[in-house]
Amino acid sequence: MKKVILTVAVALVLGSCGSETGDSQVESAKEAIEEKTEQVEQAVEQTVEEAAEEVKEVVGNEESQESSSQTSEETSEGTAGTSGNQTTAQIGDPSKGEQLFKQYCAACHGQDAKGIQGVGPSLVNNEFIKTKGVEDLVQFIVEGRPANHPDNKTGIPMPPKGGFDVLTEEEITDIVAYIKTLEGNS
Repeated sequence: MKKVILTVAVALVLGSCGSETGDSQVESAKEAIEEKTEQVEQAVEQTVEEAAEEVKEVVGNEESQESSSQTSEETSEGTAGTSGNQTTAQIGDPSKGEQLFKQYCAACHGQDAKGIQGVGPSLVNNEFIKTKGVEDLVQFIVEGRPANHPDNKTGIPMPPKGGFDVLTEEEITDIVAYIKTLEGNS
């Protein structure tokens, strides 16, 4: 991405400077752009890390509360509501997933998950999502999809974890739980 930003910025600088632009001006512009790009990347990385820590802290507090709540319910109710190996528990938290989606996925798939043309497909009424289970979709997001994959409709790669290594598997599961609630995906 850094290379793309740099290339676009240099092209804009060259286009606005006319044909009399010297190599030293171009190099100077390149260096300034690289410096600014690096500063922006560092700021974004720091913000993402801080947000991830806050989410982990909130999730950790909620999990400990849920765990103690579930233990007392199981003690009083026994095994009611289950048969054999089946469980009625939902995998992932759609409300947390929606927040994470808007933070990490919306840049390519849109705030409304209806996609951004040429970048990321719509996730609403999506046949791929409809036919896959939660675990399969989590694995898909963890691995990503290369640009040359036959099912890639945009020609743009989906990087592993959407390019955000800070995402945990639990957070990705929450994102998938949210995506599964979108119109036409159940």
